[in-house]
Amino acid sequence: MRRCSNMIIVYLSIALVVGSLIFMGIYAFKTYKQVKPTVNRIINTTTRMKESTDTIKAKANVLAANQQQLIEDIDVKKEKVNFTVKTAKQTPKTLKQFWNINPFAKDRRLQRERSKRRRTLYSQQ
Repeated sequence: MRRCSNMIIVYLSIALVVGSLIFMGIYAFKTYKQVKPTVNRIINTTTRMKESTDTIKAKANVLAANQQQLIEDIDVKKEKVNFTVKTAKQTPKTLKQFWNINPFAKDRRLQRERSKRRRTLYSQQ
């Protein structure tokens, strides 16, 4: 009888272990089913965030390239404006040189000198 009671305890222990494993499996499966939508939402959110980050990086690269083009364009236009201003500042000097080249300038100078001589001659008389 002793043997029988020991065997009953062994069988009851095995049944208790098997029952607890079954209970743990069922509980783990229920927990997995409850957590799965949350995990899927987290994965989807992470994917969308990564895509958004990649899009932002691409747009930042495009903006950097456009900024560089604008800087180069502004530099070219600044050089053109500075050249134009420098040329405009030299215009009076160029006109003066042109005026001295004018063939009539010598005739006018001679006419002025003649008229001065005449005035001095008339004033002396």
